[in-house]
Amino acid sequence: MKTQFDDWLAQLRRAGKGPVSINIDRGLPYSWSFTLRGNFTGSVLASSLRLSPDAGGATLVDFTAASPVYLSSEGETLFNVSLTKTQTAALPADADGDGLLTLAFDTLLTPSGGTQFRLFGGTATIAGKVTNAA
Repeated sequence: MKTQFDDWLAQLRRAGKGPVSINIDRGLPYSWSFTLRGNFTGSVLASSLRLSPDAGGATLVDFTAASPVYLSSEGETLFNVSLTKTQTAALPADADGDGLLTLAFDTLLTPSGGTQFRLFGGTATIAGKVTNAA
């Protein structure tokens, strides 16, 4: 899918930081889990959506990040980020009538005692709703 920020996505690819694509249904809760090799207990994850990279003002929404869980048998740390159905319902409406809105997102990681860095970035496709969620 072509976006107005394809150059940014290409840069993420060159840097080995994506791009990652996620799909969110408007008006429904969203949750995504991923793992990283190693023990990242005590790390802090920050992830947000914007209309485009460097868009001014506040972020559209910030994901809630659960505390990382080290899975010692796998040697990996499990991360989980989420949005509530209220948060997904409040995202901007699709402007061109195709039922899809493409937003930019990135995820920053601050290892315990370390320096924050961009872990990855990419696109979030917001699918419009037809049925109102309960």
